[in-house]
Amino acid sequence: MKCIGYSFAIFCSISTALAQDTTRGIPDGGRWVVGGTFALSDIGNNELRGGKSYSGAEKEENRIATFLPGMTIIYNLEPSTAPGRAAFLEGTTHHGIRITVLEDDLSIGAFGDRDTADVVTHSTYLGCRDLACTSEAEVGIGWSFQIKEADNDKLVLFNPQSELQIVHTKERFDWHEARGYTTQVKDRIHPRLIVHDGYASEVSTGCGLVRSVLPDISVVKEEYEAKPSEWDVNSVNWSLKAIEVFGLGEVTLNADQTEYVGTLASDIGIGTESEDGPVALDFTVVAYRDSNWKNEEFYKFGGLAQTVTCRRENPSFGRPLPRYVENAYLHFDATTDGEVPQDFPLVGYELPDQFEGRKEHQDELRAFLPRAFYYSVNNARQYQELFEAIVEKTAISYPSAVANVIARLNASCAQSSRRECAAIVDRAGTFGND
Repeated sequence: MKCIGYSFAIFCSISTALAQDTTRGIPDGGRWVVGGTFALSDIGNNELRGGKSYSGAEKEENRIATFLPGMTIIYNLEPSTAPGRAAFLEGTTHHGIRITVLEDDLSIGAFGDRDTADVVTHSTYLGCRDLACTSEAEVGIGWSFQIKEADNDKLVLFNPQSELQIVHTKERFDWHEARGYTTQVKDRIHPRLIVHDGYASEVSTGCGLVRSVLPDISVVKEEYEAKPSEWDVNSVNWSLKAIEVFGLGEVTLNADQTEYVGTLASDIGIGTESEDGPVALDFTVVAYRDSNWKNEEFYKFGGLAQTVTCRRENPSFGRPLPRYVENAYLHFDATTDGEVPQDFPLVGYELPDQFEGRKEHQDELRAFLPRAFYYSVNNARQYQELFEAIVEKTAISYPSAVANVIARLNASCAQSSRRECAAIVDRAGTFGND
């Protein structure tokens, strides 16, 4: 099939609160996931998106959004007010993903009260006991450490309870952290990312439809220059920003300097029919800022573009509906750090296909997942494989970004069918591992 070269909606939408929670006896400083668990999405439902280019978005709050490895720290916790969720808390992970999680899956105490709160471990690995690595020790999921010594060459971690010392070269520690094995908490502000995302409805297309070049897209100057935190999820602002982020055309200020006008370079949706029939094109734009940035007004943008395969629920009649994602692209500023203005369009990274083109397995999963999806993570191993594959195949070594990408694109199965779903994913030969 012919595919568009546009990127993917990267991060889940997230609340921007950084103040630590003090409500209803929930401890300050965040609580951690004791073992791995699955979290529900805390993104709002979007009927416009669900009815057009991404089935299931109209029921987003019911989606199992992501797997949370052991020692994921959850901040800004509040009791869930959603019907039927009295046992759940809502909060934001240290990566900045807004989620809802069972309170029983979290620690009782506050993370900030631990005496080993400098570095946490999410995945088992062999660590060196000294810089020369003359001997090794297994570091387990959920372990945490003090930073005993740090310089440009090495990082010495120590756990006083076990008297275990692990020595990393700085390069090796960064390698582990980029792939989601560990997180350094000391000297950083968490949640790491503040994220707002929106649906670019004016440039997204329904199954088999085309968005013509005309009409142009226009937004009042004051509205487009407002902070993204003030943009509604379906605001036309996101569509105008999509033109810039994905390179779909040109955005200019009109002669009267009263409106920004977006002009498309070509029709969107022509030549994107797959061998299975019509497709939908789904664009999400993300505004984000790192909590370490000083200027609270400064945001960067990224985006996700997805080609969504459409099928009729009944082959004999009915209109085709978005079924699962055929391919996905992340447009992201992976090389420029800090508060530096971006040059658009952004580089697009093709995200790895968990099913390696074996779409029959996505059809199998649709029996359990009545929504569009690109990834389906159903155990801790699959999460770690996916995390590493994204880092290796996109050269994006920014773990908070990768974690947000997974949370946006994933749909895990319910607990009753999770083992069966995990087997379907494994049969697909995840990332070539038959």
